[in-house]
Amino acid sequence: MIRLVRYTIVWILFFIFIKSSVFAFSQNKFGIHLARPDYEEVVKAANLVNSSGGEWGYVTVVMQENERDLQRWQDFFNELRRHKLIPIVRLASSPEGSVWRRPDRSSIDDWVNFLQSLNWVVKDRYIILFNEPNHAVEWGGRVDPVDYADTALEFAKRLKQVDSNYFIMLAGVDLAAPDSMPNYMSADRFITTVVNRIGKENFETFFSGWASHSYPNPSFSASVFKTGRLSVQGYKWELSLLRSLGIDKDLPVFITETGWRLGGSLSESLIADYYRYAFVNIWLPDKDVVAVTPFILNYHTEPFASFSWQKPNQNDFYEFYNVVSEIPKVQGDPEIIDTAEIKGYVGKKLIANSKYRFKIEITNTGQKIWSDSSKYKMTLVADNNKDLKDSFDIKFTKIPQLEPEESSVVYLDFFTKKPGLDLNLYLVLKDDRGYEIAKTEPWFLEVSKSPSLFISLRLFPKVYKPTTEVEVQIFDNNDSLVFKKKPVKIVKGEGFIDQVFNIEYDKKYRVVVLKEYYLPRQSFVVFRSDQEKINLKSLLPLDLDADGAFEVSDLLKSFVSLSSWSRWLPF
Repeated sequence: MIRLVRYTIVWILFFIFIKSSVFAFSQNKFGIHLARPDYEEVVKAANLVNSSGGEWGYVTVVMQENERDLQRWQDFFNELRRHKLIPIVRLASSPEGSVWRRPDRSSIDDWVNFLQSLNWVVKDRYIILFNEPNHAVEWGGRVDPVDYADTALEFAKRLKQVDSNYFIMLAGVDLAAPDSMPNYMSADRFITTVVNRIGKENFETFFSGWASHSYPNPSFSASVFKTGRLSVQGYKWELSLLRSLGIDKDLPVFITETGWRLGGSLSESLIADYYRYAFVNIWLPDKDVVAVTPFILNYHTEPFASFSWQKPNQNDFYEFYNVVSEIPKVQGDPEIIDTAEIKGYVGKKLIANSKYRFKIEITNTGQKIWSDSSKYKMTLVADNNKDLKDSFDIKFTKIPQLEPEESSVVYLDFFTKKPGLDLNLYLVLKDDRGYEIAKTEPWFLEVSKSPSLFISLRLFPKVYKPTTEVEVQIFDNNDSLVFKKKPVKIVKGEGFIDQVFNIEYDKKYRVVVLKEYYLPRQSFVVFRSDQEKINLKSLLPLDLDADGAFEVSDLLKSFVSLSSWSRWLPF
């Protein structure tokens, strides 16, 4: 009866809190601890911590030094990014028999290089330096707070040196450990020794938050209403201890391990009620708490099987998974690095009244997924923000969805309106909020009047025919047709096009001359002045089937076509 009354009160408080407070939080504090970095675990975690309106919850995951496979971890981070989950990475050495080997400080560079090789999910790179070192089995067989402090500080310094975005935390300690050396050291003694060894200045400079293992002890079975060091509010005791040691810095708390052991007097429904109360009445309202990642989502072997939120050998979950899923959550808004690289050729000496298409390659070099709804836009800007509407018509093709490290091509369709223009231009990429995330170096653009083209050409063997008409086509170095004119009169072996459009000065073009029944001729030209000339070999009347080549079919047609023979007459 007492329990029923107590849980009725919990429910009343829960609904009052949800109505008045939950949606005031700026981040989604919900999280879960994962056993391994793989896709299936990510999906299950997202369904839990980003349920009921949430986005950007947290997952804690262990990274062992002997499992630093770059592709595997990058794939894992990419999945977290797609599912809007923020990783908290706990570094680990490797097991040696029944203990974890002490981290070798000579391997710090290997750690730093590996972590730097990853494209992280959000700007803050959450790192926890190892695990419960007040246990001998976690630190090479003997508790050594001085060695741990020295190792942790060196790791923190090196990481911060290469990137200030590393958000580094000391290892969570076992708050229930006895003071029984060399196998155990009490939390207060261990923390005091470590913090004093590191020193106030170093601690406040290199460590950004506090990782806590706030378990309901003893035996991971204590009531949710219990307070103090051996409770789900153990982090408050830790913060108080830090203040007594002279640490003034406000440390955001990451409860990376907590939870009740299923079994004995603790049923599924009771644990579910405990989690509901803990989140709604303790962790969510506490401004010091940033994330809570209970231990553990899916683990089916001893000694941690009784902590698993997923049932063994099933796809189903225990009741507390569903209860936590149903608690309303908020859409977190972590800072995400959004950068890009723009490459591509854009003309420098163009012609007035001409059309161009320029190919531009964009690479997403940041952390954000560019979805269709993001509405990223490429723009062309001039020095002093000069209005370009009177000078150009500009249109960019749509920027496709791009994940980090992916590239795509965007085309700039460009129409020049008038000559006599020169200015510095930039390509700029803006995000969905209008913020500039990439900008090219400037290039100087000139727009000039169109050049003319003289063509020297004869029909073989029409030495006495003074005039004929041909078609002239001009192709760029991508073999795209940029200009065509028909008919062009050839008088006494000379033709003239008074205005050539859609070309660029100082670039090489292929000029092709076509006439029906004649093999085409081509030459190359670079437009460097307002008048250029090309000389072509005589056109030969050998293309009777109009396929651009001389073949057997042309000979066969010549035997049955009297008109074809007339083309071989010199008049």
